[in-house]
Amino acid sequence: MGSTIVENNEYPWTIGMRIDSPESMLISTRHILTAAHCVTTRIQYYANNEVLCSVLISTRHILTAAHCVTTRIQYYENNKVLCKYKMLPMSAIYVYPGTKVKHMKNIPPFTSSFRVVNMTIHNAYDPCKRGYDIALLEISPNMFSAGSAICMPSVNETIPKSLTSTGFGWNPTYVALFSNVLTVRSSRLSVKLESSSFCGIHSKMLRIADHPDTGMLQAVNLTVYGKTDYDEIETRTVDRIPCFGDSGGPLFTVKNGSYILLGITAQSELCVKENDEKVAVFEDVRTKITWICENSGVCPTESTTFK
Repeated sequence: MGSTIVENNEYPWTIGMRIDSPESMLISTRHILTAAHCVTTRIQYYANNEVLCSVLISTRHILTAAHCVTTRIQYYENNKVLCKYKMLPMSAIYVYPGTKVKHMKNIPPFTSSFRVVNMTIHNAYDPCKRGYDIALLEISPNMFSAGSAICMPSVNETIPKSLTSTGFGWNPTYVALFSNVLTVRSSRLSVKLESSSFCGIHSKMLRIADHPDTGMLQAVNLTVYGKTDYDEIETRTVDRIPCFGDSGGPLFTVKNGSYILLGITAQSELCVKENDEKVAVFEDVRTKITWICENSGVCPTESTTFK
């Protein structure tokens, strides 16, 4: 929301993903922090051909949010609600570079895609909790001319006040709104809801107005507020925010002519224009650099300048 359409080849590391779910299973979940009412809800989407995002970090590796490529399994143990996850089939994930496909909801027939051949979810990821919502995907064939990898940050990379987020976000006219049970402990929100379960039994339909169903590659400038208790980068910007479909996309800065990855889109408020600050949170890539390096060989190096 509050974004602009990206020019051709403007951000060649932004990658779109289409999740093909033939059984119409639950393929994506997303936290929505409804800060305006001090309530936290969880929106769940049931659909085929889900559109999500990722970022190219080498010719054969992309980063995305863990919740984009997993489904949550909830169970009870010792009278406690616990969660685990199941990875989506790699064969169900289709990867498209933003340089070739700018409209993920209108992909031309016979457009070739990249395959996912390996997936690694961060070992600390828990779908019942916030934090470590990051996944590493290996693709095939290598993406040589179709995209350019973004530069990786150093552990001590400075976070400037203004950052840019890109993605293929869009807004459905109706979504199923479920009761979420989450204790939010950030500098702005701290609320515990009625139950200890993420999934509500009863749902209602929520209409999100004033947002076109685009799915086009867009960019939005965001204002950094600080870090959350969950090692996330938090932004607060008036009527600017990542929306449905932007999960897994990059948050980055420009430094000396180089584009440096700082975050992965994780959560946001509802995309409704209300002339107030909208909260979004991103996984901090800097603190996951060792994990990324060990699992992919992609480590911080001298930055590359993109023209």
